[in-house]
Amino acid sequence: MATETYIAARKRLLDEFKAQGYETKPTLIRPQVVLPFGTLYFHAQAVYLDNHSLWVDIRGMRFLELLSKAERQSKF
Repeated sequence: MATETYIAARKRLLDEFKAQGYETKPTLIRPQVVLPFGTLYFHAQAVYLDNHSLWVDIRGMRFLELLSKAERQSKF
């Protein structure tokens, strides 16, 4: 079974955030999702909450899992 690419995972997650009512900016060089507690930035192979890496592999990751990890990181 082929695994999901990072680009496909990023698009899927951005679409899911948008469907849940979050503001997304998918056409920027570093696509973004604006959350109540910060902004997620999708770099080439990493996801940052504001200036801090989440240290996650988003391939195959569910929307709620990424949201939960970002929310936990925002409390540090």
